[in-house]
Amino acid sequence: MLTRNFFRGPYGEELLLRDTFGGCLLVPKSQKRNFIYHLVHPFEFDTWIVIAAIILLNLILGLIFPIAFPHNLILILLFGDSVADHEQTRWTRFYCFACTVFLFLLSEAYLAKAIIYMTLTRYAPDMKTLAEFSASGIPLLIPLGGKRVLNNSKLMSQLVSNSVEDPYFYFHLDSNKYAYVLPCILGQQLINRQVKDHYLRHGREGKRMFYLLNEWIERSYGHMTIQYQFLYYARFEQAVRWLGDTGLWDKWLNDMQIKYDKEMQYELRDESDILFLEDLVSVWYVVAGGWTVSALAFVVEVAWNCLKKNCKRWIQRCFSMRFFSFSSKRF
Repeated sequence: MLTRNFFRGPYGEELLLRDTFGGCLLVPKSQKRNFIYHLVHPFEFDTWIVIAAIILLNLILGLIFPIAFPHNLILILLFGDSVADHEQTRWTRFYCFACTVFLFLLSEAYLAKAIIYMTLTRYAPDMKTLAEFSASGIPLLIPLGGKRVLNNSKLMSQLVSNSVEDPYFYFHLDSNKYAYVLPCILGQQLINRQVKDHYLRHGREGKRMFYLLNEWIERSYGHMTIQYQFLYYARFEQAVRWLGDTGLWDKWLNDMQIKYDKEMQYELRDESDILFLEDLVSVWYVVAGGWTVSALAFVVEVAWNCLKKNCKRWIQRCFSMRFFSFSSKRF
């Protein structure tokens, strides 16, 4: 009675389906681990500005109002103060209480988001748009004559500059040095096959090498071809239109894809929710940086104290020698 095609059939009446067919970009997944990303991205830029403003305000208050804030506010907020709370001034207690509550909420939110980033974004984040891909400089491998096809589309023409034509295109689809333009269904099948092969070879140590860009390159629609003798064509056409308008058709297709993806899930180590030692490298970098800064500050402080003592002795010696020479000349 009917057939489902990606192209228009030559026989019978046709119904257009709102299937999500089209071309996608298969992009190699970055294998470089994130270090700074985990520490910076839990907060937006304006939140970091607020934190810097609070630190600057602590310095200004201590300089302008030394009587109301006699102690270092930054040290009190970060490490506490040796002076008991009841011995602090009233303004210091009020201000430090408000800042402590605010910074406590920020620190808890920061830790929660940082842990999420450490487990979900172990590597550089995946690109989502064609503009990001064009700026990345990753070469695009296409078959012979593919540049002519890319130039025919305004959206795809921005990919021509980084494209490389290869006569053996279909034999090099497993190279993670290039990106590829493929039908979305074929790209997802290649990803599933690659993950399955890595899992069978390396177990949980296998890695996902590719992903599909969220922004599609082009979209096409499937067609249903119905025979001319079909008596309920009008009602069937109305039912298909209702399925498209209500979104049920897309929902059913997405549910089928989700069910298929769950069957193809493999417990890869890089995609688990468990934190490993290498996931905490950014924390070790922060600790090492803090130790380095504290060690340098200690060395500078010791050198400065030694320099002050030596300068003081040198000045006293020079003054005593001049005084002795002056007194000897006088007598």
